[in-house]
Amino acid sequence: MGGIGGVYGDYQIGISAYDRAKTTATGSVTIDATGNSGTILFARYADAVVNVNNISGSLRGVGSTAEIAGASGGGSVIVPGAAQLAVNAATTATGLYTNAGGSVTFSGNSTLTVNGTSAAIGLNTYEGGSLVLANSAMTVASAAGGSTGVAIESEAAAAGTPSTITVSNSTISSNGDGVRVTGGTLNLNLTNTTLSNASSNAIHVGDNAGQAGTLNFLADAGSHLTGSATTVAGSIANLTLSNGSTWTITGDSNLTNLANNASLISFAAPAVSSGTLSPQSVTPGFKSLTVNNYGGVGGTIALNTMLAGDGAPSDRLVIDGGTASGSSKLRIANAGGQGALTTANGITVVDTANGGTTAAGAFALDGRVVAGAYEYQLFRGSSDGSNANAWYLRSEATPVPPDPPTPPEPPKPLYRPEIAAYLANQHLVGEMFVHSLHDRLGEPQYVEGQGFNPDQDKPRSGWLRAVGNWQGSKSANGIFKASTNSFLLHGGAELAKWKLFGNGTDRGHLGLMGSYGYANTNATAQGNPFSAKGTVEGWSVGGYATWYQNDEKKLGAYVDTWVQYGWFTNHVDGQYLPSVRYNAQGWAASGETGYAVPLRNDWIIEPQGQLIYVGYNESDITEPTGTSITGASSHGWITRLGARFHRTFLRPDDRKIQPYLTLNWWHTSVSSSISFNDLPLGSMYPSNRYEVKLGVNADLGKRWTAWSNVSGAWGAQSFYQYALRVGVKYAW
Repeated sequence: MGGIGGVYGDYQIGISAYDRAKTTATGSVTIDATGNSGTILFARYADAVVNVNNISGSLRGVGSTAEIAGASGGGSVIVPGAAQLAVNAATTATGLYTNAGGSVTFSGNSTLTVNGTSAAIGLNTYEGGSLVLANSAMTVASAAGGSTGVAIESEAAAAGTPSTITVSNSTISSNGDGVRVTGGTLNLNLTNTTLSNASSNAIHVGDNAGQAGTLNFLADAGSHLTGSATTVAGSIANLTLSNGSTWTITGDSNLTNLANNASLISFAAPAVSSGTLSPQSVTPGFKSLTVNNYGGVGGTIALNTMLAGDGAPSDRLVIDGGTASGSSKLRIANAGGQGALTTANGITVVDTANGGTTAAGAFALDGRVVAGAYEYQLFRGSSDGSNANAWYLRSEATPVPPDPPTPPEPPKPLYRPEIAAYLANQHLVGEMFVHSLHDRLGEPQYVEGQGFNPDQDKPRSGWLRAVGNWQGSKSANGIFKASTNSFLLHGGAELAKWKLFGNGTDRGHLGLMGSYGYANTNATAQGNPFSAKGTVEGWSVGGYATWYQNDEKKLGAYVDTWVQYGWFTNHVDGQYLPSVRYNAQGWAASGETGYAVPLRNDWIIEPQGQLIYVGYNESDITEPTGTSITGASSHGWITRLGARFHRTFLRPDDRKIQPYLTLNWWHTSVSSSISFNDLPLGSMYPSNRYEVKLGVNADLGKRWTAWSNVSGAWGAQSFYQYALRVGVKYAW
């Protein structure tokens, strides 16, 4: 028996089939029915089949219950084409339901809407029923809200044949629970399907009249779940996430067995009702996931952790009485922590209870974990031996076991290498464009012999020089190390020359200059396997004025002054961390003097002194990791005392060659400190360094001069600096 349309007492049916009857609608069928209760599509008893290719319609105005499609006793409802169906009920509305071996299949592009005043269920099966939903969208809403609007439900009061629900390439949204099993066994398979529920429960498994519930849940191929999981004592919930599926946990959860195969389990960020997160208080919002057994095959668990000191709160995975095996990554998001040294066990992220165990390679960090100046690493086992199977985050450097009987040293912080990169950038901005007179112009008194009348002509000149620099240093405490390669292009023009003292042999020069510099730093921190890079790219403009006493033997005094203003684009790139870009401005003013005194055999000694004021301004920075970086602006003095030894050789063609040796002592009082979440760190470079410079100046003729030198400088903290400078000048 079957047909289209029918009323059985108060029960309204759209299309039905009974007792091996087959009802087929091949065209487009529209149903618009009203009644006290009813079903749009219904099949009952063995081999009864309802097959509708395309259908649209609704069941509305019913007073009790309403269903879109149902099958029981071995009957089948099949909708291979598109379906646009909706039901509204005064009490309970159900989308698709089966029991006692019935099956319902919607495999076309269906849009199904289920609205109930008291309760609504999207997919409902029990006692061996089977449901298939593919390529569809279902919306489930109960006016009562809460747990009354369920996306998927299975219930049974007695043990029986397991029921099965298979959903693929679909979305199911409800304003209540996601999956609810009340007694009996449900095998639930989702493929590329999103299960969205407004209630906090993504999964709830419990009993029915003493009959325990069992859920075997596979979420595959990019499926998405949101909410908590609750497994009542005595019931079983097994969840497998595979092939890029995700589960966002919104509350404390417990499962029996959890498999995470190339998928993501993500704890929702902790919510704070008022104030700020604090490790000194019981912080709301952190969650736990408790399982008997956990297995990971390339899976990831994303936890929120307050990166602070020992015992700081965190989301946790808890292994209760079973084992954690395989290999999974832990992705840590900082939840308000400022970073601190852990001196004991650290911060628990995976815990065990009731004899639970974890394999040695079960967990590893997914990326770096940093806060403030500190780097956190993952350790299996507590420091005090209380739990050998739990996993902790600790920010202390791994200690080197001392030779007995020397007692162990107190814990030392594990710092980030980015600190050295920031400090190196600060240092480079302050000193990138610092130079002396002879660095800038070589031998500036090569004027005669180039076709000029020193009494009448006022020659002008343009010049350009390039500098390659290689330097490195350790911090004063030996923790940080930075090595830098830099390049500088510096050019300018002398625009005016004049005599200041009438008929004397002196002369003054006035010029403008500009620079471009680029520096690249590799930075490390002791005990930290990661590294960081810092870059500085800068431009400057400035001017200079120089006076030479310039007697006929080129002896006597000189005074050189210059000022520069520069602007800089800086980067710090920590390994596996987001890049940080920031800007800075700097300025410098220099005064230098020297006096040339003759020695034997035409050698000249020229004692020199230089005083430079350097200022540097940088805005405060907040890294993508949340670390606040302040106090990087600096200022201070750089002083130089030295002596230049040189001799000029005249070639037969009247060209000159001047080899020279310069010895310098450099001292800096420019502040070198930066605060990371209010923790100041600095002293990356020594205050004093000693330089040896060997070079040559050459008068090339035809109004060209050139100069070049190599230098080496050394200081405390393993500081070294090597430089190569080359310059040319043309006069007209």
